[in-house]
Amino acid sequence: MKKDRDIYSVLKMGDKFGLYLPIAPTDIKRGDIVEIIISKGAKTFNYITRFNKVIALRGELVNSLNLKHKDDIKLSISKIKPYKKSENLFYKDKIDLLHLLPNKTSLGYDIICKIFKKDGKEWITLWYSHSRGSCMQINLVRFVDIDKLGRLLGLFQAEGTKGNFNAVEFANSSIKEHKDFLDYLNHIGVTHDIVSVDCVYYDQIKEAKERIKEYENETGIKINNIYSGNISKYGLGFKFKVRNTVFSNLILSSMDKIRRILINSDWDKNMRSLAEAFFAKLLSGDGNIDLDVKDRNIPQGRIKITDMNKNYLADYSKLMSKFGFKPTIYEKYIMVRSSFNLPQAKWLLQIGAFKKNPNEKKLELFINSRETPSK
Repeated sequence: MKKDRDIYSVLKMGDKFGLYLPIAPTDIKRGDIVEIIISKGAKTFNYITRFNKVIALRGELVNSLNLKHKDDIKLSISKIKPYKKSENLFYKDKIDLLHLLPNKTSLGYDIICKIFKKDGKEWITLWYSHSRGSCMQINLVRFVDIDKLGRLLGLFQAEGTKGNFNAVEFANSSIKEHKDFLDYLNHIGVTHDIVSVDCVYYDQIKEAKERIKEYENETGIKINNIYSGNISKYGLGFKFKVRNTVFSNLILSSMDKIRRILINSDWDKNMRSLAEAFFAKLLSGDGNIDLDVKDRNIPQGRIKITDMNKNYLADYSKLMSKFGFKPTIYEKYIMVRSSFNLPQAKWLLQIGAFKKNPNEKKLELFINSRETPSK
């Protein structure tokens, strides 16, 4: 049930803005999760919060509607009903995020989900609150491309910060990988305004300014902070951040869940597409190709994945086995490794593993050495 009111004024509450709502629909009580649809002129924002007579307005609403003290707004209020979690990972040829969404955050707070339609697509708004406040809500596309989500999670598996449930953090020296990561995020609804990027480089790197300019031109994102010092193993690197707790919980949970599903399930067409996308970007981040040419006319090829986490190495080994490799884990060297043959080398290129990466040239050399007739 919705209740439309006439006009409300935006109030100043310390360093924040708020609303005073003396009357609410009869089915809404203090503490209920509600959606408040707030309009200022032609602009509208759907705002999720806990109902109270005095409601603090979070930054995303204030910024979206450009609210100021004493602005007049219109609103309607409705109680949010519990959403039904999807039983199936796939919906036709898409992945349903409502299957991957955890019920609670890493700290045990209920995740609130509101489903809505926009531009012919089904979207979800995610939010949670706790005794001291709440997080910024985020809107995501519900049904997403299998390949793009698989590559996003594979890249995050390789280069993401695994222990931070407050933000999605991705670090890499390759501008291409950052462009890909941003493309995957944009596809599921993440907008540039909640993204920040830092750059770290050695003092002696003369091209740092040029690389920073290239990054900004290629991605359309301004570098927020620039640090110099002997702290980047690549000489220069970028750290990409999405500071949203509920989104970070979704990505970390999805990464683990998808990895386990790929290892433990039988593969149909959709599952294989997901597996190939995930594996390709895992290799782009943590993988490497070794060519052994010592005392050989034709090089022998090995593929390896390096990771400090032994449990991840075990999972990578199982995944490689399902793709037909014969992996061995070397815990001392924190890696899993397998030889590969000509069909497997071609397949790696086909799925986009190591695309525009030095290892792509190694694969091409390996293939050419076996397809070019010896003289």
